[in-house]
This record gives sequence, C-alpha cells and structure tokens, in this order.
Amino acid sequence: MSEKEWALLYTDEQYLTKKELAGALHTSLVDGYWLDVRSYRGKNAYPLAHRTISNQRFWLCLSAGVRAKISAFEALLTRLLGVVNKLDDGRIKDEVERTFLFACLTSMAKIEKIQISPLSIKALLNGTYHEENPEHTPIINYLKTLRSFIDRNPGKADADLLGEAYGLLLGEEELTKFYRTMDFDGSAVRASHMTGGDFHFAPHEAIEPLMNEFFNFLGENDVALSARSVGALYFLDLVKPFQEKNAELAVLLAKAVLAEGLGNSLAFLLPLEVILEPNPRYETLYLETQHSGDLTYILMYAIDALTPVLASLDAEIKEVKVQAYRAEMRPLTPEERNIAEKAAAPKAPTQMSLLDEATTPANKSAAPVIESVEPAPSQEPEPVVVPKPIEPKPVEKPVEVKPAAPKPAAAKPLPKLEAVPEENTEEAELALNAPESALSDKEVKEYIQYLLESNPNLNKNQAAFLANHCTMGHYYTIQQFKKSARCAYETARTSMDKLANEGYYEKKGLKNKFVYTPVKQGERK
Repeated sequence: MSEKEWALLYTDEQYLTKKELAGALHTSLVDGYWLDVRSYRGKNAYPLAHRTISNQRFWLCLSAGVRAKISAFEALLTRLLGVVNKLDDGRIKDEVERTFLFACLTSMAKIEKIQISPLSIKALLNGTYHEENPEHTPIINYLKTLRSFIDRNPGKADADLLGEAYGLLLGEEELTKFYRTMDFDGSAVRASHMTGGDFHFAPHEAIEPLMNEFFNFLGENDVALSARSVGALYFLDLVKPFQEKNAELAVLLAKAVLAEGLGNSLAFLLPLEVILEPNPRYETLYLETQHSGDLTYILMYAIDALTPVLASLDAEIKEVKVQAYRAEMRPLTPEERNIAEKAAAPKAPTQMSLLDEATTPANKSAAPVIESVEPAPSQEPEPVVVPKPIEPKPVEKPVEVKPAAPKPAAAKPLPKLEAVPEENTEEAELALNAPESALSDKEVKEYIQYLLESNPNLNKNQAAFLANHCTMGHYYTIQQFKKSARCAYETARTSMDKLANEGYYEKKGLKNKFVYTPVKQGERK
C-alpha cells in the first residue's frame, strides 16, 4: 500500500491509536506507518479553543472520511428525534419516551455501579415504583432531572445550566457549593510533576481557568454539533470539576448542547450515557486524548458506541407503533366473515365468460368446446298478459281503521322490583366507566412480575388488578376487583384494603362507600 492508503485506512476507516495499529498489522515495528498516519491527520487538523489539564490544545481531524461519519451520525440523530417529535398518539409517545429513558437509566446505573433491576427501572418510569431502597435514590434523582429538562424549551448550555442540574441531582433547591475546592486524592499533584503524567481529574486550583476556556469552545458554532456535544461530555469527565455527580453532569451537558443546537428538548432522551459505560477501550482513549489533544478518538468512539443503540431504539419505535395498531384490531363478526369469504371465493364461470374465453385469441391453443348454448332471445318482446283485477266486495260505508286501544290484560301482576342499594349502583357505574390502563400490554405483564418479585405479600390477582388499574388521578372500586378477579365480594374488599395498606392505593370515603386511588411515586406510606 502507498503512504496515503495506509493513512486513509487507519484514519478514515478505523481511527486507531499507535498501539491498536501495531495490533492490526501484527507487528511492533510500526513507527514508519504511524508517521504516515500522523502526517495525514495533521494535514486535516482543526484546532479547538480549550486545552487539556497538561496545557495541550484540543484539536479534531476533519479528513473527508471523518467528516462523512460525523454528517451521517448527525443525520441519524436528527431523523430519530424527528420521528419521536411527530408521534401524535400521546400513549404511543409516552411509551417511546419510556423506552429511550430506560436505555439512559440502565447505562447510568452501570456507570455509577448501582444495583437496580430492569423491572425496577421500568416501574420507576411507569410511575409504579414502590420500593424503599436508598441505593436507588441517585437514579430516581437523575430521572427527575432528565424529565425536568425534557419538559421545557431548550436553554443555553452554560454554567447556569450546570448549576441547576447539580442542584436537581443533589435534591437541593439552592446550591451552597459549586466547583470543588479540594482534590479527591494526591494523584493529580503527582501527575502534574511528571512529563506525560496521566490525569484522572484536574487539580482543584486549575478548574476555573480550564472551565472558562471550555465554555468558549461550546460557543464555537463552526465546530460540528456532535463534536461539541461529545467534547463537552469528555471534558467534564476528564476535569471532574464537582465534588460529586460528575458523570451525570457530563452527560446532561452533552445533551443540553444537542438540545440547544437542534432546538429540541427531546435530545435529553438520547442515551449518551452509553459513551461512559465501563469499557477498556474508552479508558485507553481517555488517556490517549489527554496526551495528544486529539478529540477525534473520543468522537469516533462515541459514534461507534451510539449508532447500534440508536438503530435498536428506532426498531423499538416501529414495534411500539405496530403493537398499538394491533391492539386496535378486533376479530370479524360471523356476518363480516361470511361477507369476506364470499368476496374472496372464486366465481363460477358463466356461459358468457366461456364464450369470451373462446373468442380470446392469445393464451390457449384451442378454444373450449361448448356443448349447448341456449338460443338468444328474439328482438321482438313477447306480449305481456295482464291479469284481470279482482273486484272487492262492496261495503256500505268506508271507515278509517284505527288501532284499538289494548284492553287491560287479565294476567298475573308483575313481580315487584326491589330497589338496588345506592352503593352497588355507584360501584357498577364506576366499573362501567373504568379507564384503561396507562401502560401497554407488555408493560402490564412486566409490572405484574415486578410486583410479585418486590412484594411477596401480594398474590397474583392483587398484582394483576394493580397493574391494570394504576392510572394516577383515577378511582377504583371493590366491584371492579370482584369483576376482574371473579371472586366473592368479601375477597375483593379484603384485597383492595390490603393494596391500600401496602401503600399502593389511598382509600377514600365517597358517600356510603369507599373508592381507591393510586398513590404517587414517593408518597407511599
């Protein structure tokens, strides 16, 4: 291969480090090849406004192949957000958003090493989470923060946004601290006295000047949007300017950059958390980027990590739509099925159709033989015989016939109907007007499983009723449980009281009966 071919292969096709290049070529003698690669990247280098901890200026390699990958990735982001934005059905849109957020929370749990099951995450997203596990608090606060930014117009990605996000993650209305004023350990000081030392965070006295330059970088509109977003994520992960929550804030700022650039707050749904998931290659590129200043390593890594995840989410959106349409389908009635079968059945050939086939010149070698054909009717119509009308018998005087008033029947009196008790009437009315569950069929099944696993005190009927009757602000009755579980009234009453005692429902008195309304997440007794 020529010099240019080596450079193109290991820059535009695969953006490799020197060590990875040696592995690809199966030799440790790669100095000459690496020199060619660095020369090609240097010719396409674009300097950025901010610097590494060791004062190395960041830059991007914007060769033709790299720029093509960036453009394709940004087109994928824009198209995917456009699909979500155009969803008209509120229930489908909510389910799609929960699908995106599930990916976000699952990755964040891996980053923070938080033990939380997929069923617990789904219950948290559905508003049906009822565990009392303090270990889950960071995930709960992270979800609240994400939803806070999703539900508003996109703002500017700056220090103010970081401060607001920091307060939400900590659960504090007013921050009493911002940038950290001490180091996590002595490693940053040791690295600063070494040539080419590995920094895993910046010394606290260097944070403010580094961050000031960094915000200048975020304002560079000439840099690709995805590069600014991934650059923001990497920089906060490198500097770690806060005493805690640095990973969450890095991802939130990266999403804020996309939301501002695209003018769409749904960018906070994108699972950029995947980039920071524990991965040996990310750890290698983390150090390589701070030593060389080449941010292209992290950008190409982010594109490779996110593309299959986004493709999977795109497929899940289609599946949610299909399931929603499938749920609206109903079986045909016998009359409709009969009509459909008649329409689909082949018609028997008539004499005229046989004659048409006989006179058609093309397809058949010999015309079909017709044994007998009835003679055509004569041109002159046959005379119509009109029957003689039968004359009615004369009547003396025509009278207008009116329906006679019905005579009182001498039948037995109707049985006396007993009055229905007011409680049963109201419960039956509420049962008839029962709202559908806010969850999809798949989510209902998962919620039943979650309830049975997280609370062994519940039986299957109680879990199934709760999963199908958990819409906030709605009221449910004992009669509904009785109908749903096909059990005795006393069993239904006991079960509803148990669900209330377990904190899933709040029991309220209505006239001379009780109704039950779901308890909001976080308000469980």
